[in-house]
Amino acid sequence: MAVPDKERRQKCWDARDAYWKCLDDGSGERDQREDACKQLKQLLSDSCPPVWVKHFDRRYDYLKYKEKIEKHGYEQPHGVNSQM
Repeated sequence: MAVPDKERRQKCWDARDAYWKCLDDGSGERDQREDACKQLKQLLSDSCPPVWVKHFDRRYDYLKYKEKIEKHGYEQPHGVNSQM
């Protein structure tokens, strides 16, 4: 697979930003927000190489998790032994 040129990369990044904005602006559970943003997700998939889409999805989840930890601190899941 060829590396996307500058114009194609910019189109991909713009699609990513629009999709992430839609997810952030939506309300409800993640599934509901994804459903509301499915046209933008399709645009992202059409504009970017599949491996980039996978990376962007993981990056979005990581950034949201990091934001949550920074705001509320880390809470160990119930049933996990803290001593190893």
